[in-house]
Order: sequence, then C-alpha cells, then structure tokens
Amino acid sequence: MQQRRFIFVKFLYRTVISCALLSTLLGSRLAESTEAGTAEAECIDCPTAAPENVPPPLPRPTPADMRPRPRPENLPRTTRPGPLRRVPRLYNVGFPLDPLFRSRGADCTHYVRNDGTLGRTGVRIVSEIMGTGRSTKRTDLFFSNEIKDIELICPNWKNPNIMTRRRKAQFYVWHMAAIAWAEGTCKVNISRRDATNGRAGGELQMEESFNLRKNRGPGCNATDARVTAVNSAGRSLGEWYMANPANYIPCAIEILGGSLCGKYSGNGGQCTPSQAPRALTGGHQYWQKLRRGPSGDIIKRTKTFKPCGNS
Repeated sequence: MQQRRFIFVKFLYRTVISCALLSTLLGSRLAESTEAGTAEAECIDCPTAAPENVPPPLPRPTPADMRPRPRPENLPRTTRPGPLRRVPRLYNVGFPLDPLFRSRGADCTHYVRNDGTLGRTGVRIVSEIMGTGRSTKRTDLFFSNEIKDIELICPNWKNPNIMTRRRKAQFYVWHMAAIAWAEGTCKVNISRRDATNGRAGGELQMEESFNLRKNRGPGCNATDARVTAVNSAGRSLGEWYMANPANYIPCAIEILGGSLCGKYSGNGGQCTPSQAPRALTGGHQYWQKLRRGPSGDIIKRTKTFKPCGNS
C-alpha cells in the first residue's frame, strides 16, 4: 500500500515539474514574439537615412498653382504664331496695283491685294484665262504674240523671258481691274437700269438679260445665285445674276476672248482662228470705253503692269 502511494506521489511530482518547465518555455517565446512585433510597429514611421542621389520632395502646391492654365485658344492673338501663308506662284504678282486705281475713291484690292497677291476676283480671272473656269478655253489666244497692237500696250509682250505665261495671265487681271475701275470704280455689285443694252450688272457692267447673252458662250450662262444689285447711291435694285462675281467674271472673259477671236467682227458670230487675234481696243470690243483705241483711262491703267516695261 505504501509502495503504491510512493509511485503516485513520484508521478504527480514529475507531472508538476514538466508543466512548470513547459509554461516557462512558452512564456519566454511569447515574450520574444511580442517584443519583435512592438519593435516593428515602432519602426514603421521611424526616420531613416535618405538614400543618395534622390532629389528633395516637391513643395506642396499653392492655391495659385491649382488654378487652370489658359488653353492656346484663350491666349491673345499677338502671342499665337499663325501659319505661314503659302501663295501659289501664279497668284503672287509681287507688287500691288498702281495708285491710279485708287482715284475716285475706288478700292480694287479684290483684284490685287496691297501685298502683291491676287484677291478673290483676280484669282477668278486667272482661272478663266488659264482655261480652268466656265468660259470657253482660249488660253493660246490670250497668250498669243500676234494680238494686234499689243506692243503699244505692253512693249515686252513678245519677250518670253519677261512676259511668261504666268505674267501674261496676271496682265489680264490688271486689264480687267482697269475696266472695272472705269465702269464702276471696282464696286462689286454696282449695277444700272439705263445701260446701253438695258440692265447691266456688276462692276464690269455685264448684260443682265439672258436673251442678250445666251449666244455669248458658256461663260455667260450665269449658273450661280442672284445677289443684291445696288445703284451708284447704294440703293437696292433687287436680285440680279450679273451682280454676282461668280457670274460676271466668267462672262467678261468669255466676251473678251470672243472679241479677240473675231466673234463680234461681222463673222456671223463665229471666231476666225485663221486670222491674227484682234486688238484689245477698237470697235469690236464690248466695252464702249475700249472702242477709242489704245488710249483713255482703261489702257492708261493697264499699262501700269510693271513687266510690260512702260516707262
């Protein structure tokens, strides 16, 4: 009985010792892990040495920095560089109209601008002369060296080094601007009810009646819209076809070509290509002020085309 009691006490003692050792071991490991976690938590925001070659942090933006910057379209016009204006060589004359074209308060810059480039009307004329417009293509006729008395108006006409095809096309812009100055002081839609053949529209005074121009040629068909015509006092005369430059410029070049080819010289309304081109002045011309010969206000201004070489 005593022996069993001794064995039980010995077992109980070993159990107590084992539990004490296990508790001590677990407690020490728990303390170590707790200390390590605390150290890591404390070092999250701890200052560290700045690495080398790293720029300092940017300053905090101010309210002024937060404002939206102006977009390019909001910049003043003077600070925004505009695109270079490239003008085809054909449309670049290189010099403006003579001051004679400004007399009587006329403004003919829609033929040639002050910078020496062709205006909108000048471009239309060149297009017709070069055969890319609505009028009958007569480019060779317009550029012919055989035009009667052409050297009285343009002494250098037959010099190919000076009067190239480009210069000859530009010459007709000067000539038509001179007619427009004489007929309507270059006012685009100026018109008359009491012209020689009735109503005449636009600065070149083209016949408004289709019956009078239907046999002139395709350039006089007036396929564009009618616009408001005004008299010399600026009062409206209603809507006319020939007050529109898109209609009267092709018609004017159609008539000019017809006069050069002899269509209005008693040939039954037909051109005579076998004969030399007629003169720019004379009784066969449509505009009465050109029937006086190579003189007068129109030719005086046509001669100011510099490549012609009139002194």
